Amino acid sequence: MGLNDGELVYLEIHDLSIREVKRIKFKHEIACVDATPLGDDDVEMDVVEDEEDEDMSTKTQSTPPRKRTLRASHIAVALWTDISVHILELPTLRETHVENLQGGGVRGVQARMISVI
Repeated sequence: MGLNDGELVYLEIHDLSIREVKRIKFKHEIACVDATPLGDDDVEMDVVEDEEDEDMSTKTQSTPPRKRTLRASHIAVALWTDISVHILELPTLRETHVENLQGGGVRGVQARMISVI
């Protein structure tokens, strides 16, 4: 979650309670954040499978939905003033990469939305 003055807070929700995991501060205001999980290498998945009857015709009750937890391993944070994107590792919020968007002769570039794909 991006707050005022460039502060970023990483929260986790477990069993209907919210817990602050880590907090860091950037030198510039946060424009946008994305924490979309990427592929099998970048997510943790806990899937609880129900035992299924071999003969589906004898099953008398519906199968409950599968429990599935997805967690991103990195987040992307774009900043306003220095016009850059920072890739951070979760849950430590350790910076792994910075991309300056002012380069390449493009003027007037400003991140307002970021999507990790």
